[in-house]
Amino acid sequence: MRLKSIFSFIIIFLLIFGMMSIALAEDLKIQLYQPAARDIIIYSGGFALIEDRIEVEFDDSGVYELLYYDTVPSLLPDSLRIINHNEDIVLPVLQQKVIDRKSTYSNMLKENVGNEVIFRFDSGREKHGRILQVNPELAVDFNGKIEFNPDGKAIFEEIEYNLSSKPIISWDTAAGENTDKGEFLIGYLAQNFDWQIDYSAEIKNDKTIKLMGNIGVENKSGIDLDDAALHIIAGDVELAQTPAPFNTFDTVRSMAVESDAGPDMVPEEVGEYYYYYVGNNISLPVDSKLQIPFVSRKKVQVEQRYVFPGHVEQSPLLNSIIIKNQEDKGLGIPLPEGTFRFYEDKEDHSLFIGASKLPHTPEGAERELIIGSSFDIEGERFVLERERLDEDKRREKFKVDIRNSKDEDVEVYVEASLSGNWYLYDSSVSVYKDTADRAVFRINIPAEEKKSITYERRQ
Repeated sequence: MRLKSIFSFIIIFLLIFGMMSIALAEDLKIQLYQPAARDIIIYSGGFALIEDRIEVEFDDSGVYELLYYDTVPSLLPDSLRIINHNEDIVLPVLQQKVIDRKSTYSNMLKENVGNEVIFRFDSGREKHGRILQVNPELAVDFNGKIEFNPDGKAIFEEIEYNLSSKPIISWDTAAGENTDKGEFLIGYLAQNFDWQIDYSAEIKNDKTIKLMGNIGVENKSGIDLDDAALHIIAGDVELAQTPAPFNTFDTVRSMAVESDAGPDMVPEEVGEYYYYYVGNNISLPVDSKLQIPFVSRKKVQVEQRYVFPGHVEQSPLLNSIIIKNQEDKGLGIPLPEGTFRFYEDKEDHSLFIGASKLPHTPEGAERELIIGSSFDIEGERFVLERERLDEDKRREKFKVDIRNSKDEDVEVYVEASLSGNWYLYDSSVSVYKDTADRAVFRINIPAEEKKSITYERRQ
């Protein structure tokens, strides 16, 4: 009997000591619900770098566990970085982790250790009990009587934050005697963000275009993000791993916002990429696409071309626009990859005439954008002669007819394919441009007339 009393005393003492330890641990926990500042750097690969500046106040010296709740659900745990952001204050990061906050019964029990909750039993009876521990067994204090693994189920009241949507970032730090506050920088990669450029070009009668460009930023992360400084990285950046997305959303709302950067965003070269600062205090509602002005030029000189490709036997000529990214042509800035949509200027309205994909275009580069086919200009290619000169050498002679049904003169570009080990041997007109895989002939065709050229290629 005496042994049983001693054993009971030891059990009660250990439980009381455990509760005191919990209380002490709670005293050294600091819960943080929002950043002092947030930067979102969005990459074109469907992810973003989130950087939050966290300000912390300490009541006393000691080792603290800091818990930060304002995270993005699609956080990649392995990418987490926590940095002491104080110049003169030593606040080491002793350990760090990402805590899964999904709403499971086990997680809810752990969240309420030390709290009093209601337990409901199969009979319908309810009892108030304080959760003492969860592992290795659930221990509950029912009015001074401790029960292990009670038959009833705990009923949880609403708590301060949403368990189901966000993970928690936790880290330990040691505050010295004279340390009453400090600052940390939390950075991590998160999926389900993206951006793209949409260019709108209105073709004028003087062979210029009026160019407008918007950055479309998409937030599919699962939560709204408010009052952030927004940045864009142009270029192909790879992730070492590509986990399955946290969420997908089908509906996208378009919104327009003003940028701090002005009509043209001036990029900064960072390694092999271009970095664009978009602006401060920008909100990214979930399941939305923001349209942000990127570039605006009233007059950019372009060249319109009609092209008969070298591999085609018969077809209408392609209608293309040549853009030279030069300052004297009205540009001279890096142009990120995006969709170019062309409109033709009329007296009281504009007509959409085609679209093309623009690749990343550095300053000084030239790009040809195919926007459709000509209705009134057709080409046809004929093989006039074909001869084998010896076992591995051949010659071929072609004739190309170009018919212009327009009521105005046109300039066309006829291509001759030189892929493999072919080379141009002879032609009836001079070569305008010669590359490793093709020769290009430029010819003028009067209104409602047909012109022919011949060329010979050999191996």
